[in-house]
Amino acid sequence: MKTYEGVANPPTPYPSDVNAAGHWMVLVNGQTLPIGPSRKIWNHSEGFSWGYAGSGPAQLSLALLLDALKDRRRAVRLHQSFKFRVVAAWPKDEGWQITDIEIRQICNELEQERQ
Repeated sequence: MKTYEGVANPPTPYPSDVNAAGHWMVLVNGQTLPIGPSRKIWNHSEGFSWGYAGSGPAQLSLALLLDALKDRRRAVRLHQSFKFRVVAAWPKDEGWQITDIEIRQICNELEQERQ
């Protein structure tokens, strides 16, 4: 099981690939989640963020789904819905945690709602 953790206003230094804006950092089992792979698929933002329904949360949603689902097409198809349901609801200046199991369950629910 993977645990994803959002850290608001992380201490510096941190890897430059994590978030160009420098306000949010996302960890996967304690290791930084790079933004690069998700930006190669869809460049919403230069950094991850949460707590609203903008480009940074869209980039984070895509990165989380790519990592948790291991299915590029499904991640792209669901990331905006996941953003609105989950990422935008997290408090903007606070941390959060979610597991890959929870992500997959939410994605299953989102797909069922589309039917």
